[in-house]
Amino acid sequence: MPKQTLPALDRLSSLLEHFPVTANLYFSGALCGLTQFDAQVGRGFFHVLRKGEMRLTHHAGAGVSRSIDITEPSLIFYP
Repeated sequence: MPKQTLPALDRLSSLLEHFPVTANLYFSGALCGLTQFDAQVGRGFFHVLRKGEMRLTHHAGAGVSRSIDITEPSLIFYP
């Protein structure tokens, strides 16, 4: 009897089958003060804010607001 293929539960599953994703943990803990994450070709960043608040500051000309205040739990993705 042939194996039955189940439909993908979401659109992301089929996309990830064609483009493998790898992940590394660079930091886990509280960030106090200024921390800079430089852009790198072929690499994106997820930032998770579980509680508290933070301000994201971008370089002028980045195409987004110069600064963004985050005041609630959030997941931020920089492709």
